[in-house]
Amino acid sequence: MDQIKKQIDPQIQRTLQRLRSRIRLFVWIEGISLAIAWLGVMFWLGLAVDYLPVLVGANELAQGARGILLAIVGGVLCYILFRFVGQRAFVQFNDRSLALLLERRFDDLQDALVTTVTLKERQEPREQEQYNSEMLSETSQMALESIGTINVNEVFNSGLLTKRITLATILLISVILFSAMNSSMANLAFKRLYMLSGDKWERNTQIEIIGLTVVRENFTGFTFGIDEQKQFVQDRVKVATGATLRLLVNANGEKEIPGSCVLYYETEDGVTGRRNLNKEGGAGGGDQYFVLDDNPLNGITGSLEFEIVGNDHRIGPYYIDVVDSPKIQDVTLDYQYPEYTEKLPFNDQPWIAGRTSLPFGSDLTIRLHANKSLEQIHISDPLTAQYRVAYLQLPDSRTKTSMSLAVMLASADPETEPGPIHKELLQGLTNLDGEMLRFSVEDGELCSVDEQGEPTTSDSVIEGFTPDGERVLTSLAVSKQTLLFPVTPLYNDVALTISLYDQDAIISTEPFLVSIGALLDQPPNLDISLQGIGSAITPNAIIPIKGKVTDDYGVLSSWFDVKPQEGESMTFPLPIQNGEELETPLDLRAQRAEDESTELEPESTITLSIQASDKYDLEGDPNIGSSSQFTLDVVTDQQLLAILERQELSLRQRYELILAEVQGMRDSLAQVLDSVQGTSSSDAGSEPEDKQGDEPTLTPEEKQRREESLRLLRIQRAIVQSQKSNQESLGVAVSFDDIRLQLINNRVDTQERKDRLKELISDPLKHVCSAEFPTLDDRLLAMEKAIEQGVANEDHAVEVLTQADVILVQMSAVLDNMLELETYNELIDLIRDLINDQEEISEKTKDERKKQVLDLLK
Repeated sequence: MDQIKKQIDPQIQRTLQRLRSRIRLFVWIEGISLAIAWLGVMFWLGLAVDYLPVLVGANELAQGARGILLAIVGGVLCYILFRFVGQRAFVQFNDRSLALLLERRFDDLQDALVTTVTLKERQEPREQEQYNSEMLSETSQMALESIGTINVNEVFNSGLLTKRITLATILLISVILFSAMNSSMANLAFKRLYMLSGDKWERNTQIEIIGLTVVRENFTGFTFGIDEQKQFVQDRVKVATGATLRLLVNANGEKEIPGSCVLYYETEDGVTGRRNLNKEGGAGGGDQYFVLDDNPLNGITGSLEFEIVGNDHRIGPYYIDVVDSPKIQDVTLDYQYPEYTEKLPFNDQPWIAGRTSLPFGSDLTIRLHANKSLEQIHISDPLTAQYRVAYLQLPDSRTKTSMSLAVMLASADPETEPGPIHKELLQGLTNLDGEMLRFSVEDGELCSVDEQGEPTTSDSVIEGFTPDGERVLTSLAVSKQTLLFPVTPLYNDVALTISLYDQDAIISTEPFLVSIGALLDQPPNLDISLQGIGSAITPNAIIPIKGKVTDDYGVLSSWFDVKPQEGESMTFPLPIQNGEELETPLDLRAQRAEDESTELEPESTITLSIQASDKYDLEGDPNIGSSSQFTLDVVTDQQLLAILERQELSLRQRYELILAEVQGMRDSLAQVLDSVQGTSSSDAGSEPEDKQGDEPTLTPEEKQRREESLRLLRIQRAIVQSQKSNQESLGVAVSFDDIRLQLINNRVDTQERKDRLKELISDPLKHVCSAEFPTLDDRLLAMEKAIEQGVANEDHAVEVLTQADVILVQMSAVLDNMLELETYNELIDLIRDLINDQEEISEKTKDERKKQVLDLLK
């Protein structure tokens, strides 16, 4: 082939080679021009898109958008270089193709050039012999004559290339001039567009967020030493639901101070809006503060995204994440009553605000449960100390596995705040005996072990002391939402103020209050009454009692307490029956037989009470409870009888009044019968409604209606009177029973008198009250209903009147028995007076005789 090419005239070869080189140069220049033009255009376009919005207060292109733009620029650049350079610059052009290209451009060649090149490139000599050498030489000569007059540059479209070169040159020069005139801006543009730097464009105004302050008015909780001005971390900050916030923005005084700053926001619900920030004072150095403490930051309830614009400077987006405020969600109690109560332990008992109280001296553990994980807790007890709690991860002393502990540091007094908590605090802890505390977990419970790893102390909360004497309480933390707070023992009311600090760096809105009352053990309660004893007793009396003694946690003992008018109190044991019943009487005669010093003298006064002690043993003596005091006069048998006789007389007089009222009721019922029988006169009766007065003459129908009304009124009055007389009569019967019991309990009078009181007065009167009066009531009610229905007849009236007569007869018989008893008592009194007179005469006679004997001896 080379040999063949040598046959082509050198001038033709130089022309073709020159064309070949110019084609490659054209391709390279055109491709590079297009690449430079593309890069220049995209540079200015990217700069415009990235920078121009800044001038109106918008943000630069996000890094992601710039990345996409850079990818487009790189992709198109690769396409240009591949399409306009790679695919053309390295193509091998043969001589025939180049000759054809020249033939098409220059007509003067008349195909001589392509013919010459084609025939000269034939590889087989036999093929060359087919052509006439003279014709080939002539054609070659024509090609040489024409080729000397052509310009290969005319093959190319130099106008289009020139335009592309011009455009690329202009764009390149513009970029160079931009870089020379504003190198910092150009440098930042290259870094932002091609290195995707996060550096911001320079602004005329520069603003920045100083912080977001949580406004707390009248806050009484613990602040944990935390600044309430929150800083944005990676453009985010967390606040509590309902918090009132104050946003503070600073404008750099070294640059242009904006007339106003505007906050553009969008809530998590998609609600958008804008708020102007207010100028506030000066920040020093010419800076200016802008604040916003109004909506949407006032009482914020949902997460918020916002940006702030001041002139040409926009900062953001910033995000305010609204989360729940830490709070105590549940409080339960584990407690053990004092040992003397003999109660079993109580676990997981609910705490009810304002209504939870425990016995004085109880061992109490308060279990607090929060709604979210906590970082620290502060507990203030105004009576003991302040406590600071933190959660630490420490290795188990035996297994070396990690365990979570709640460490509580107590202050020296209620006014002092405890210091910070750290792991070193647990090093060197000792118990009250000075033994080193090494913490481990045994069967799910925190314990302290000795050097050999044997448990020495196991409890839900372990108390220890630092070398400086600080008190540390340690418990096993099931989670960072729970805490065990011991109150052992409960000697005072508990009023804890609890503040929380969670892992979102949020302090509880208001402190949580836990109050538990310490109930002092109350003395036993005695409800006692005397049975069959009045205000006076004899020295030989039996004093029966009836009642109960109760105590929250059991009664230890009970006794009679008898305090004479002069001298020391006397006590007599009183056994308790069935755990609370008191029914054993005090026998004064039996007690005197055992101890003569307990004898009571007549004409004196004693104060009797029943007392009991409980099992309380925490401090001091047991609690002693006392019943009501009973003041009793000590009298002789005769004096007591005289008192009881006066009571009987008073009861008889009262009974006579009751009997008179029953008699009146009977007479009224007799008038009802007469009215039914039609035998009553118009002016009969003594009751007001029986008297017509000056009423005009009534018609027969009106008289009939009036009679029916009078009958109904009398029946209704009889019902009331019957019930009243029944109750009063029963009271008289009970009073006579009481007189009889006083006679028995004071060991006075004869059996006959006691029997007469019961069999002739009390029992018959109780029979009238329990049987006869209820029968009368039933018949009266039946007649009342009959009258109202208009069906009352003579039989109803007869039944009612007959029953009233029965009651009247039986009550009159009781009255006769009272009179007989009174006569009997008067005879007894007369005999008693005769005996007393005889004794007085006998004593006087003895005294006279002694006087006479003494006179004779003189």
